Amino acid sequence: MTLPRISFLAAMASALALGGCGSAAGKRVTQQLAQHSIAPAVRGLPSATITNSEIQAAPSGSPSRAFLSMWSDLQWQSWPGALSYFPVGMIDYIGGADVLQAFEFNAALYRTSKPKIEEQSTTAGRATIRYVLMGKTPAVPMSIVWTKVEGRWMVYYDAELNGVLASWAQVQTQQALDPTATTPSAQALAAGARLEGAQSRYLASHR
Repeated sequence: MTLPRISFLAAMASALALGGCGSAAGKRVTQQLAQHSIAPAVRGLPSATITNSEIQAAPSGSPSRAFLSMWSDLQWQSWPGALSYFPVGMIDYIGGADVLQAFEFNAALYRTSKPKIEEQSTTAGRATIRYVLMGKTPAVPMSIVWTKVEGRWMVYYDAELNGVLASWAQVQTQQALDPTATTPSAQALAAGARLEGAQSRYLASHR
């Protein structure tokens, strides 16, 4: 009867156990095996999650802290929490249900992308944060503008939101028209463009 094969490391471990694992020779062999492991070293993937310490490191009451807190809500899929950083008027204009569904549709984007703030400037009471989305190759440069509403920093204009809304609207429309299509229809593209521009139209109507 042929005995099943066992790995070299398993055989060595069995031999050490039979010979007395407490012996000095056994300990030396075990240490040598650990130092010369044939298994390749594997590096863990860097986490894209914004930590609480990173949020707390931003100045209290600053637009940068508001921004990191909002993105953290998006990463943890706390959609109502993220929505609370946008003015009620803007959300009503775009459509609260549409924004929430767009957030959910783009959950993978938030989960795998971590913003790195590169620059912040303030003009006429509005703070512009320029950042890059880490985790993308190459890193994607973006910006977001904040304004104070009743003492709290709120989103004035979010460039990233445009793409989030457009991608959701395009896919939703195409699914309703023809989910088997390999390319988006003219109607789907139009729906994406229409929702993509909703934020700008809202601002234009309030100037």
